[in-house]
Amino acid sequence: MQPPTKLLIAALRHFDQGRIREAAVAARNALQLSPELGTNPATSAIFKRFSGKTERTLAFCSEDVEFWLEDERLTDDWRRRAEELLARTDRTADLANSLSIIADAKDLLREIAAENARYHEVASFAWGQKRPPHYHEAAVKALAFGPENLLAAYIDDSEYGNIRVWDMSRNHTAWTEEHRFSLGEYCSNCLSFSSDGTLLAFTDPFVRLRQASTGKAVKWPDDSCFYKVVAFGQDNLLLTVADTKSGSTKNPPLCLWDMQTRRPVFQIQETSPIRSAAFGPEGVLSQDLALGTYDGRIHIWELSWTWTEEIPDLDLRFTEAHHVRTLHADRREIMSAAFSPDDGLLAAADGTDQVRVWNIATGDLLKSLTVSADRFSQPFTAPPGCGWCNSAAFSPTDPQHLAIGCSDGTVRVWDVPSGEQVALLNQGMGQAVRVVAFHADGTLATGSQNGRVHLWRRGLPDREQRR
Repeated sequence: MQPPTKLLIAALRHFDQGRIREAAVAARNALQLSPELGTNPATSAIFKRFSGKTERTLAFCSEDVEFWLEDERLTDDWRRRAEELLARTDRTADLANSLSIIADAKDLLREIAAENARYHEVASFAWGQKRPPHYHEAAVKALAFGPENLLAAYIDDSEYGNIRVWDMSRNHTAWTEEHRFSLGEYCSNCLSFSSDGTLLAFTDPFVRLRQASTGKAVKWPDDSCFYKVVAFGQDNLLLTVADTKSGSTKNPPLCLWDMQTRRPVFQIQETSPIRSAAFGPEGVLSQDLALGTYDGRIHIWELSWTWTEEIPDLDLRFTEAHHVRTLHADRREIMSAAFSPDDGLLAAADGTDQVRVWNIATGDLLKSLTVSADRFSQPFTAPPGCGWCNSAAFSPTDPQHLAIGCSDGTVRVWDVPSGEQVALLNQGMGQAVRVVAFHADGTLATGSQNGRVHLWRRGLPDREQRR
């Protein structure tokens, strides 16, 4: 048996190294051998220091437990354990018992924190329909979040294209619009909400404008050719990419439009056909634009605005766009590109088993996040127009987290700095994830090959959502 002083020093060492339960055992053994440790001149200084650390840690743990007790999402078991811990805290005046309470509290807080870090499915909608006589299965091929909790989806069954706008706050469809035309496999950027939230632009394959909340038609000046890409930037600036193979166009094939005048304000000069596009976060007088090509390149453009008082009720006026740099992937078509919320990173999915992440300022490749075929949950065959990794999006609430939609029916969430996968959301086989999109509050929407849209949130699930 060790002398009490050595046991007390060992308990303090365990405590400083985070081994709280070992510290509690050592402290209890020391006090059993010598109950006068706190008054003994040889050990009182050590005991006082140890007791002070314990009291402060116990106070912090109690505050954390009280904080979680106010959360209605706690399970009954967690709530019972939290209340028991606080009751024990009120009764204890003993060093060893205090250490035991701290250990139990830390275990409980770790359990809650681990569950709070997970993504939980909060809703699922079956938006695809099978139509006679061919019974083609509809796939969700594009998603976009808008204002007032609106979620827009493009559903395509190879014959019909369907726009559906869902009001998440009221849990019902706000409006739908159907077109007897399929955009095929290349439509991940075929719909977008304006920056002020009043408009929804989509292709059918002509450019169409609708009031976001009602679906009422808004006139568009050009029906001369098909368009593959529409995307809104800040100040309601609209990017359109024409499919020049479908016919001639009276406007530039790659064009930026002013929504106030409905006129093109800038023609972007690109020689390679564009497959995808993404705007970066809104700046004060600038915004980045990424254009992904069919041959594995991503062209970065910087768009600029200036203050003006020439146009009533407007503060900004678009002035110019200039090419910054070109990033090179794997000579495969860039199916999806996404900026991080702080505009520091760009991620791109090209249908391979890798999603690459670049530093925007330097153009350096920072990470290649690999989802190899042998790491998929089960063997699978990718649907037409899909690869292994089809879509990528950064979380606005966890800027270092990148969600990747995969053809095995999973969504992988990666922590970019560490290169570690932190979450696996499994939608099941036969539900290849075509597109992923984040709401500003961190809600993740995923669109599947079988016509389903799933909504996920990070954090403790509500009681009614637990299964």
